[in-house]
Amino acid sequence: MLARALDAGVPAAWVTADEAYGHDSKFRYFLAARRIGYVVAIPRNQPIHNGAGSARADTLVAGAPAQAWKRLSAGEGSKGERLYDWALASLPGQADRYDQPRWLLARRSISEPDEVAFYLCSGPDETTIDTLVQVAGHRWAIETTMRAVLNESPRLTVIRPSRHVCSMSRTSIESVFLTVDNLLRSLIQLSTVRSTAP
Repeated sequence: MLARALDAGVPAAWVTADEAYGHDSKFRYFLAARRIGYVVAIPRNQPIHNGAGSARADTLVAGAPAQAWKRLSAGEGSKGERLYDWALASLPGQADRYDQPRWLLARRSISEPDEVAFYLCSGPDETTIDTLVQVAGHRWAIETTMRAVLNESPRLTVIRPSRHVCSMSRTSIESVFLTVDNLLRSLIQLSTVRSTAP
């Protein structure tokens, strides 16, 4: 469905997704082949190609020096800025892949430093950690928006899938909740709403 939306001309510069998609190399290859940047969550035990073989994401991040961590906001939350410590490591490219450059991004809780989330990322050469954190933070915005929609529209029936994808255009970082089943319909509706907005 994502392929059909992109083939229909729906613009997308970045995609962020949960572990179910992030763990799927075919999904990442698909995005890379389309030259779409991504920030996808991965499990801590995800094998990461590191130039000398592979190692688990959590093993690679465990060796990060203190100065590798940078405190950044993942966006505004209900209780203010969602601040975390973030670390970014460049990953070696592979000749048979489209998604160069690639990075491993880690998000560490300030109050519970043992709570670390991991992301595989790919994007243009000039991509900064700030951009990757902003893209990663939009997954929370999607979930918050969906809760608000459900609270304001009690008669609205929504089947919540376990996976979601967020697509953002190059000109804005506005996000839309997309399920696998309604991906194409939602993207087309979003583009129609934007084109008719005053």
